[in-house]
Amino acid sequence: MMWNDPQTLILIFELIVLLIEIVVIYLLVTHFHKLDAHTDALDRHIKRLDSHVAELDQYAERIEASEETRTEGGHNGGDGNY
Repeated sequence: MMWNDPQTLILIFELIVLLIEIVVIYLLVTHFHKLDAHTDALDRHIKRLDSHVAELDQYAERIEASEETRTEGGHNGGDGNY
């Protein structure tokens, strides 16, 4: 095998390209695996935030209901203190 032979140079070039393709595929696979793990974690955080927002909505409804009760008590001649 001579280094000046065109067939040898083509073979070496093809081997280098093959190695680069293998490395790129490996990097893509690991990147998407990490991305999938991060997506799962993000989904868990979103579910937690949704439950917190639902709790806040319930508290807001309770506060509004208690304020309505107080104002209704004031209009009906009551002192509004319960």
